[in-house]
Amino acid sequence: MKNNIKREKEYASMKKDDVVNAKQLTEKQKVFAMEFLKDFNATQACIRAGYSKKTARQIGSENLSKPVIAQYLQSLMDKRAEECELSAEYVLKNLKMVAERCMQTVAVRDAGGNDTGFFGSTVQEQTGLWSL
Repeated sequence: MKNNIKREKEYASMKKDDVVNAKQLTEKQKVFAMEFLKDFNATQACIRAGYSKKTARQIGSENLSKPVIAQYLQSLMDKRAEECELSAEYVLKNLKMVAERCMQTVAVRDAGGNDTGFFGSTVQEQTGLWSL
């Protein structure tokens, strides 16, 4: 009962234009899609949506191959990415920043912030990857 109320709120928060072909899906397929977005595991999404455990693997595969469900899932993922302000550009930009930070050589400091005279080395210097 509690999950149904939560799902109804999730559906209500979506604009009609944001959710492609939602009217063409059964309630169970809509629940499957919402559950699939939690862990991207079709079998578990089927089980949580109320499908039989015996047939969940097969139905999960079938559901993912149905164009109307695939479009619905894509619209849900797009909506979630938009709400999170998450894009491929953002991920790559931050990944680059992390990689550059991990590769820089920095002075090692003690708890008081004073230089110890040692320097941390980069992964390349430790592993000899510069020579590749």
